[in-house]
Amino acid sequence: MRRCVLRVLTGVMALGCNSISGVDDLQKVDCVGSCGSGGSGAVAADIVGVGRRSSCVILTDKTVRCWGANPGVLPGTVSTTPVVVEKLVDIDGVSIGLEHACAKDGAGTVWCWGLNTYGQLGDGTTDPSPEPKAVPGLPTIDTVTVGSTHSCAYTSPDTDPVQAWCWGQNDSGQLGNGNKQNSSSPVQLVLPSGAKVLRLGPGGGFTGAILSVGGNLEAWCWGKNDKGQCGQPTTKATIDSPEKVPGVPPLERVYPGFEHMCGRTVGTKIPWCWGANDHGQVGVNKTGAVEPPVEVLGGVGVDTMFVGYRHACLENDSSLEGFCWGANDLGQFGDAPSLDKPSPTPAPYLNGAGVSMRQAEHGCRVLDGVVSCFGANDSGQLGNGKIEPSSAPVEVQLGL
Repeated sequence: MRRCVLRVLTGVMALGCNSISGVDDLQKVDCVGSCGSGGSGAVAADIVGVGRRSSCVILTDKTVRCWGANPGVLPGTVSTTPVVVEKLVDIDGVSIGLEHACAKDGAGTVWCWGLNTYGQLGDGTTDPSPEPKAVPGLPTIDTVTVGSTHSCAYTSPDTDPVQAWCWGQNDSGQLGNGNKQNSSSPVQLVLPSGAKVLRLGPGGGFTGAILSVGGNLEAWCWGKNDKGQCGQPTTKATIDSPEKVPGVPPLERVYPGFEHMCGRTVGTKIPWCWGANDHGQVGVNKTGAVEPPVEVLGGVGVDTMFVGYRHACLENDSSLEGFCWGANDLGQFGDAPSLDKPSPTPAPYLNGAGVSMRQAEHGCRVLDGVVSCFGANDSGQLGNGKIEPSSAPVEVQLGL
């Protein structure tokens, strides 16, 4: 079984896996005690990822299978069981949005497929594609990560200068290039002088990042802010260019969701959240329209974190136990449906597993090579051949 290794990234000590790149947005060097099945022998599930209406898994042979909406077949269709995504080989990262997905191969090439209404496939058109297409014009990419309808990619933070690119919908300035014009081709992110991207991840119309500015780690954000997604007053509904998130301590990770975002503090790894809180997804034992940046109740240190559509979860950094808060009406926590839970609640099903539930109403986990999913299933994103939700986790039959 592959184990996590301690590595140093730009002066920040972090628990990491040398095989994970571009998975679960800003968790390139985050993982749990087992990062996947790894090892040799029979092909098995290795890394799982989800988006709003679909799910994918990278296998140990670095091929990809997806299910749900636009799973690498005719755009606009769904598959309630896994299908092989053709043309994808040697894949080490996959990220899924609302109606599209992107992957990165070992050579640093980005591939995208699905709907393309806003140019989120990055191929210079707005034509949908039933199969992955290479995104032209990019340098060798280290990490690709997508939001609802826009996509971003960046080069290795271990090299200078780091180059970051985004494409797709830009009605709220989420591409970070100072305007609100959609772009079907990658545009380079415009950062303040001396700032360097360490982590970057799109959410639902906004983009969060960890920048190194003068050697200090800072959380920055741009795009939609009507629910306080960027930590700014909602009177500032959109942010066209990157701005520092106010009112937070130094953070080493940010985890964008759909209308809220969370982060993890440097050293102590304590979670902070902000933005939409109508279901208690900020984790401070109350609900309300918007919550400014605030420390999540409980003081639990974060190993990994997963921010969904109306909820958030984490695995703590000591025992790898799972905790969730926010909406659980569809069984998003991996247990029986319940009323909103506005403070962290134990979620034992997540314990010690590789999990993804980014910007989604469902989640999937991979443990010992087996994938199982739970929650919403309106597009077959649970992969069990059905379209009804299931709070009880169901095993995905990958056909291996």
